[in-house]
Amino acid sequence: MAIEFSTVGLFKMKIYNLHTGEEIQNGDFEQGILDNLQQGEYVISKHDEVILDINDLETPLYRFSLHNTDASDYSFECSVCV
Repeated sequence: MAIEFSTVGLFKMKIYNLHTGEEIQNGDFEQGILDNLQQGEYVISKHDEVILDINDLETPLYRFSLHNTDASDYSFECSVCV
């Protein structure tokens, strides 16, 4: 059996220093990361929860975590039910 999961909405993304694990809470620094994500210079790996530079997909730059907000909606279906 496989369950399909769909989500629509907003999540809060927290960014962490890859080496220390500390949350990055510097607004200017976060804005720089956001700009690079929006411009496609950075990509995320949801499986590994890391942010990577598009030019080096082997070396993570940051860790991240996603947190639900009130603006998140989910739906579940069974794609292959036995």
